[in-house]
Amino acid sequence: AQCWIWRFATVASRVCASQAHMLKVMRSGTSVTPGVTLANDQSSEPLCVSWTGHDGVFARRAANDSAEHPLRMRPLPSMARTEHIHGPVLLVNCWRQYRHRTNPSHLMHGLGSLIAAAVIKDVVPRNITTVLLHQCPAIEHWPLAAAIWKMVRAAALEQQLFTASTRVLTLSPVDRNVSFASVPGRFLCARELFVQKQAGYWLECRQPILTLWRAHLDGWLAAHRLAADKRPTRAVVWQRPEVQEGGASAYWAPRRIVNIDRVIQLFEPPAVVVSASEKMSAVQQVALFRSFGVVISIHGSHLTGLLFAPPHIVAVEVQSVLSDLTFFKNGQCLVRRYVLSVGHTPQHPLTCDISRSRNVIEFERSKEGARSMRCRLKHKNANLVVNATILRRDLGLSCSMCRYRTGAA
Repeated sequence: AQCWIWRFATVASRVCASQAHMLKVMRSGTSVTPGVTLANDQSSEPLCVSWTGHDGVFARRAANDSAEHPLRMRPLPSMARTEHIHGPVLLVNCWRQYRHRTNPSHLMHGLGSLIAAAVIKDVVPRNITTVLLHQCPAIEHWPLAAAIWKMVRAAALEQQLFTASTRVLTLSPVDRNVSFASVPGRFLCARELFVQKQAGYWLECRQPILTLWRAHLDGWLAAHRLAADKRPTRAVVWQRPEVQEGGASAYWAPRRIVNIDRVIQLFEPPAVVVSASEKMSAVQQVALFRSFGVVISIHGSHLTGLLFAPPHIVAVEVQSVLSDLTFFKNGQCLVRRYVLSVGHTPQHPLTCDISRSRNVIEFERSKEGARSMRCRLKHKNANLVVNATILRRDLGLSCSMCRYRTGAA
């Protein structure tokens, strides 16, 4: 199961001292999205979520702290200040984002969960009173996030997940000075807390979920006079700026293509270099992702824009070794072909070494230690010298519309 559905609900008023807060685990019966349902059958006390950054869901007494669950159950601090919410509450998680972060991939971990919840009518209740955007960025000052939220909210209203009076609260730290491991002093608590989490996915690869998203995307495109069925043929190479703005400060951004001129010349006419920033309007960013037939890119959250791309395009993500499959798993559900092109060279030699297998299934099944994961992170963040021979080979297998410049090596 790729999408986890949790339910914390109180169905008995008395507390059994020997079994207090024991959580029963059962498979959900939904045919739309498989998942896990947890029911706290022994206590009438609410469960709580922190305002700032902790990963846990809190209960008054000793609680299950199993690492296999996406959000751990933890005991509520005795001096905690609590605020109670009435009615069914739905929590979605963007995973460790500060309010001023502008990472669209993490944003969709949370907002994409709401699209899934809107479809799963026999597991997630209708007429949610409050939505908690847990560890999510604030959307009001980020144009692209505001546009995505408009589509998601419209879908949730249509499916009666939301009502016109549903409250939305963003629970995340203001800045990176707050540790996600710290336990804050203020909590929101509810007797019916539903936790929808789909780690690593923007939209789960199921037709009812994709259909609902595309219907509301098409409506947004029509409202902004963006053609809903363009068939562009140009090739683009995505190049991240050397310095990016994040919240109130600028920072050096890795993951750039060093020999970009060579990559451009692989196409006839030459490919176009493109980029985007959070300062661009939502219309500009969406239009950009609807303006090409092929995109070559290093791993990066900008690839979340494939959510807006026509479904017939080809996306190629270049990596030195298989280091992260997040965008591959999402992209293959959204576009005609999503290719992982592996075997390119880091700009600066890395002191660690790992398997250079190109086998995605083998990578997914491997159980890697911390040392190996740190090494893969170094590979993922490296600037790359793209091997033109490997790239042409991978494009040739996936892109019938590509025309290669004669003599490009």
